[in-house]
Amino acid sequence: MKTPPEKTSTVPRQAEKGTTHGEQVACFWAIHLLLEQRPHPYPSRQKLAEVAQTSVRNVQRQLNSMRYSLSLPIAYDKKVPGYYYTRDNVNFAAPAINSQQFVSLAVLSQIALAYRGTNLWPDMRAIFERIRVELRPDLPFDIDTFGQVISFRANGFDVIEDPDLFRLVVMAALERREITFEYHSHKATKPGLRTIEPYHICCQEHAWYVHGRNVHTGKETNFSLVRLKNLQLTEKRFERRADYDPDLVFGTCLGAFVGETPQKVVVRLSGPIARVVSERRWHGSQLVTPIGPDLTEVRFTVSNTPDLKQWVQRWGPDADVMEPQALREEIQRDAGMVHQRPQFPVGYTPDPQPASVSVGAIPAAVE
Repeated sequence: MKTPPEKTSTVPRQAEKGTTHGEQVACFWAIHLLLEQRPHPYPSRQKLAEVAQTSVRNVQRQLNSMRYSLSLPIAYDKKVPGYYYTRDNVNFAAPAINSQQFVSLAVLSQIALAYRGTNLWPDMRAIFERIRVELRPDLPFDIDTFGQVISFRANGFDVIEDPDLFRLVVMAALERREITFEYHSHKATKPGLRTIEPYHICCQEHAWYVHGRNVHTGKETNFSLVRLKNLQLTEKRFERRADYDPDLVFGTCLGAFVGETPQKVVVRLSGPIARVVSERRWHGSQLVTPIGPDLTEVRFTVSNTPDLKQWVQRWGPDADVMEPQALREEIQRDAGMVHQRPQFPVGYTPDPQPASVSVGAIPAAVE
C-alpha cells in the first residue's frame, strides 16, 4: 500500500480554524462517499476539496483523521496522483449521537411539526433536515419518522401567517427602531393606531407577543403579534431603559399576563392530582414538597395574575391555596359565584348536541 507524501501523525489533527463542526462533518462524508465510488482517475486533494466545498488543507486533515482515527483503508497513488480505498464495501462505526442530542433532535422535530400545514412548514422542515445532517448525515430518522412515533400537541397556538411582519418586529427590536401599526384591542370596538418601542418578542402559552413601551401612554405592555396590521418600521431610534430585563418581566409570570411584584404562592394539592402536578415543571421557581400520602405542596414565586388563578382553578376542589390570603379569598369568592348561577340564563334553550367551544383567557397586560 502506498502512503501519502504528506507528513502524517497517529493523532488526527484539529479542524481548520474558522470551520464549524457541521462543515467538518460534511467534508468527511463528501470524501467518504466519493472514495466509495472508486472513481478513475483517483481524486486528488484539489478534486476532493472541490467536491466537499472546502480548502485543500482541510481535506488533508480529514484524510488523516479518517485514516488514523477510524482506520479506513485510504491509500495514495503517486502516479495519478490521487487517493482511493484499497477495498470495496468500506464499513466503519460512525460517531453516534448522544442521548442529549437525540432528545434535542426529537424536540426540534416536534416544534417544526407543529407548523405543518402552515406557510412556514417548508422552511421548518428544511431547517430540521439541515440540523439532522450536521449531526449525522446517515441517521435514518427524518422528520416524518419522528412524527410517526412522537407527537407534540399544542391547542390554540399562534400561526404566523405573515413571516415578513414577524421579521420586521424582530429587526425593530434588534435595531431599536419604533414601529407603528393598526391594533384591535380586546377592549375596543374598532382598530386604532399604535406607536411603540419594541423591547422583546416572547412566545407565551403558544402565543407570540411583542413587549414594549407605548409611545403615547408611556406604559409598557404586551401586544399580540397576530393582531398587528399594516406595520411600518420607522427611522426613529429609541434607547431601551438600562434596567430592562425580559427575565424579570416574563420570568415571574405563570402565563402571558404581566404582573407586579412577585410573591410567594403556596398551593396544597390532594388525591391523584397531587402526583400529576408534581410530575410537571410549571415555573422556574417551582418547589414541590410531598407532605403525606396523595398530598403535595407546591410553592412558586410569581406575580398574582389571572393566569395564576386559572392554574389553581383548573384542579378544582383538589387544590387549596395556603398563601397568599388575597388569592385564597378570590378563589373562594369565584367558587361561590359559580354555585349561585342558574343552570342556564333565562330564555336560553341549550342545543341538544352542543358544539365544543374552547374559551381562552385574555391577558390583562395585553392590549
